[in-house]
Amino acid sequence: MPTSPSEEELVQQSRFIFRGNVQKLKAANVADMDAKDKSKSIIVRLDEIIQAPETFANYTGRDVTVKLRGGKKLKVGDRAVFYTNGWIMGDNLAVEEVGHRPIEGAALTFVAATDDPARNLAARDVQERLTSADVVVTGRVASIRIPEDAEESGLVSSALDKPARRSPISEHNPKWREAVVEVADVEKGAHAKKNIVVRFPSSDDVRWYKAPKFYPGQEGVFILHKTQKVSATADERAPATVTDEEAETTDAFTALHPADFQPLKQREQVKTLIKTSPDTDNG
Repeated sequence: MPTSPSEEELVQQSRFIFRGNVQKLKAANVADMDAKDKSKSIIVRLDEIIQAPETFANYTGRDVTVKLRGGKKLKVGDRAVFYTNGWIMGDNLAVEEVGHRPIEGAALTFVAATDDPARNLAARDVQERLTSADVVVTGRVASIRIPEDAEESGLVSSALDKPARRSPISEHNPKWREAVVEVADVEKGAHAKKNIVVRFPSSDDVRWYKAPKFYPGQEGVFILHKTQKVSATADERAPATVTDEEAETTDAFTALHPADFQPLKQREQVKTLIKTSPDTDNG
């Protein structure tokens, strides 16, 4: 018999966590839900939002549809903590449950650092990125350049003005650029040079638009991940990283997740998170 997930596991798998009161069983308040999904769903009134994307942060007091995953059955009037992810958004919201816990059984020790649900989620994202980062530096962008090995048509030529070798241009072409960052301090990992080069996508394509876009003079904390070996499986690769092949270089540093750049005013918070992050080495 499979064991129930721990609270930490529930939190790690959930973006939207709230305390709620069950209003109806086998019911939904979103349009076009099929009968099978509706039979597994309940309507819950949100009493308190603990962690949420900014879009959902003001749903307190509203009724949402929760598609249950299983576990202990609920009845009308039950109050619980629901660990969920967004599913359907229209006039009303439907979410898919990762799990739920009775109010008295949910310690919530891994979230609710503040009374702002969106800030709680943002802090968790930063913590996760810090834990997986290879190097974290505080610094300033000195310049932006096109990579020497860039393979974009019309941008780079090889010797004797011959076109550089190019792979087929993908519809999701990242348009790689490099930010040369002057390092003021190394917060995690090892980096002895005065500068560090960060490869980032300048494209606003759907695959890349959330990645930080850097510009000269920008100051802050850079949470950096090395490119992954092409041979690495999907399970072995850290989230929001690319392979050497995708980055069109080897052993590059990237910052692809929205949380991978933090403004300078967040430095002290980042340093605190590094100290409390599991498996981190702050150099």
